[in-house]
Amino acid sequence: MSETSLINDPTYPISLSVCEAMAVPWHCHNDIEFIFVIKNEAVITLLDYETKLSADGIILVNSGFLHELRGTSPFMFLSFKIRIGMLAPELCKGLHFRCDSTSTPNDRRFYLIKHSIAELVKLFTGDNKLTSFFGYSIAYLFLNDLAMHFSDTKNEPSRKHMERFSQIAEFIEKNYSKSLTLNDIAEAVGLQPQYISLIFKRHFKINFLAYYNDVRLSRAAAELEATSKTIEQISSDCGYSESRTFAANFKKKHGMSPTAYRALAIKEKEAPEGRREDYLNLLAKYLIPRSGQLAESGLSTSVKLLHVDVDLQSPGHELKEPCIALTVESIKHALYAETQEMLRAAKADFRFDQVILPASMEDLSYQVLAKALGFVSSLGLEAVLSAKDEASKDEIEEHLSRLGLQASVCVGFQVKDSKNGRLFILKNPGDGSRDMANDTCYMACKVVKRMMEGIQYPQFKLADDPQLSGSPFVGDCGLYASGGIKKPVLQAFKMLGRFGGVELAKGEGDGGDCYSISKADKTTYVILCNYEHLGELYLSSNEADETFFARMAQVDNLSWVKATILLKGGKKSSVREHVLNRNHGSSFDEWIRMGKPPCSDRDIGLLKTVCEPSVSTYVLEPSDGALIYEAMMEPLELRVAEITEI
Repeated sequence: MSETSLINDPTYPISLSVCEAMAVPWHCHNDIEFIFVIKNEAVITLLDYETKLSADGIILVNSGFLHELRGTSPFMFLSFKIRIGMLAPELCKGLHFRCDSTSTPNDRRFYLIKHSIAELVKLFTGDNKLTSFFGYSIAYLFLNDLAMHFSDTKNEPSRKHMERFSQIAEFIEKNYSKSLTLNDIAEAVGLQPQYISLIFKRHFKINFLAYYNDVRLSRAAAELEATSKTIEQISSDCGYSESRTFAANFKKKHGMSPTAYRALAIKEKEAPEGRREDYLNLLAKYLIPRSGQLAESGLSTSVKLLHVDVDLQSPGHELKEPCIALTVESIKHALYAETQEMLRAAKADFRFDQVILPASMEDLSYQVLAKALGFVSSLGLEAVLSAKDEASKDEIEEHLSRLGLQASVCVGFQVKDSKNGRLFILKNPGDGSRDMANDTCYMACKVVKRMMEGIQYPQFKLADDPQLSGSPFVGDCGLYASGGIKKPVLQAFKMLGRFGGVELAKGEGDGGDCYSISKADKTTYVILCNYEHLGELYLSSNEADETFFARMAQVDNLSWVKATILLKGGKKSSVREHVLNRNHGSSFDEWIRMGKPPCSDRDIGLLKTVCEPSVSTYVLEPSDGALIYEAMMEPLELRVAEITEI
């Protein structure tokens, strides 16, 4: 086997190699390993099953699992290992995964793993050096993705059996040429022969003799490739008393005679150089080109491309800030301590101008009205009383005049912006319709998309109905769930508060994903929103929670977006990136991961503190007079990047 190490520093938690072989003998290690075949095909045998990996196939080998690879012609593969013992040992203890693309080759989860490995190959094919922080971050990100998407605890060997099997395998590895018997193994490792046989058959789905012969034949293949020994010498070295028996067993395992195997290996060694360009070209389709159509790139349809060129020197046009108002349950609710706390918190998180107070004459005592209007005014906000019809509107306006109080009055939820004369019509937040989509990243992306299209009024009130009980998430249309838990849509408003200046470009991709790019002084702001409409099946049902969560599975089939933003005239800049998706900033999804509990005060406190969008910072260097900002976005993700010249 020939091997080119791209990352091979024992002090780092990851290693990466490009390998080419006819066969890789039985071996094991304490790392978890991705085997990613990029040329021809290979059969990989693990102790619990065997599978054929064609080009583009990927499989994960768990820590401590013996495995071998073989092919009928030389195959090329990437070996990406994560040294879990160098991370947090207690955190990684017991982690076990089932990750095999042969069962569902078009699953976008495998594409993302391949994309990340290909990016690493691209990065470290050359003079780049791995930094400590980067190595650890990559390792933890892979473990996080594996834990979320590929965890498997079914019918796996226990740690005790794995350790004992490793002892047995080590002894066989050192003594495979001695015609070993089960009794020899038992005496060497201090176990009963019957117990060893049981370990092989019950826990590793193979008998001792089959495994022993596989080890000998794997070593024989390695010697055929690497030495000039005769077939008879290799047969004897591997413990066979007769070369004819060896040749027959070898052909059965490898599909060709030892002589043909050696000839093919020699021919491959004499092939022209150029392996580096070979594997880089083979991986190119996973790096996603910066231009061109999806069909031309050869990518899976589960990934959409978004490419935007922006001239930072263009004048653009002035952005109009959206007029945002929040609705509370009633005038009396505006006096509740919990409501006032949420209004203050929302005011600190993002900009809004008005508070809508649904009003009826029986609620309009002077004391209640004066306190409610006074509190709203103390926050620097405009109070708008909402009447049910024109007659009620006239009556409320007369009542305010008699009391000497001032406030705007509207009918229903038609609110006129006092500054720009714009009229916005809200869906009535109190109409009783509830949909748990209101609690998800889907609604956050939908609202952002509408606002970017110029529909500037969100269809949300401040908080969910306090009369609703049980689950903290009930599908009501507030920005806060029960107990003051921030929903994703509130996090979206908070992220959009960072946006400003003059707009240089905006538009949509192929599937509803949208973008907007603006600039103020030395900072360029990029908004990316991977939105897709989930359909009436997802949105219209008011059935039980289980039905809704079953429909949520549709999200996994939605497209990812690879966005490339070319900023012409950009200089060296720092990037501060805010990401809201189902893994970062979504209290609803965190609640699902907790098992959908009714939520104690402690659980609510946890959800309020941990569910914030992720924030990362890094530096972008210009290339050919432009900055290239790239992002791989999962379904229903909102991303805001602040790119500031340094």
